[in-house]
Amino acid sequence: MKEKSDEELFVDVGKDNKIAFDIIFRKYYAALCRFANTFIKDKDEVEDVVQQVFILLWSQRSKIMITSSLKAYLYISVRNTSLNLIKKKKIRSDYEQNSNTGENFVQPEKHDEGNNEFIKTTISKAVDTLSEKCKEVFTLSRNEGLTHEEISEYLNISKKTVEKQIGIALKKLRELIKPHFPGYVRRE
Repeated sequence: MKEKSDEELFVDVGKDNKIAFDIIFRKYYAALCRFANTFIKDKDEVEDVVQQVFILLWSQRSKIMITSSLKAYLYISVRNTSLNLIKKKKIRSDYEQNSNTGENFVQPEKHDEGNNEFIKTTISKAVDTLSEKCKEVFTLSRNEGLTHEEISEYLNISKKTVEKQIGIALKKLRELIKPHFPGYVRRE
């Protein structure tokens, strides 16, 4: 019996075939960890990055359209996820360094827990009013931390469409949130 190609296995994954997913995972996991290690030198973070890529692959299996090869898709995803992690760590490090010296940062106002919960609920309700496509693009951008290019590749839509959907989302969210927080809504 002929062994299935990666693309055939991925078609099976799209049909909820966990065995096909397991074959892909076992085939690429170690190599992707070695690849991620070229960017990130921490073993635990390397494994987290590769696991994130496989979790996303499984959770979005019916939506992902692979245009080149599965192998290329996995390596690009690991590279992008690794670079995003590095970027987030640098931002966090810069913030901590600057906040320790007190430079360039204004301490935010302290809010009580009730006010914070009200803000979260208001924003969540505003996001829920977005169209499905707009909500998906916005969530991938803001909650998952994906770049416009990654979202474009992931959803198989143009980068311009991603930018337009995020712009629409931000505009609508500002309109919906402004009555509750008139002093806090700003233009980007």
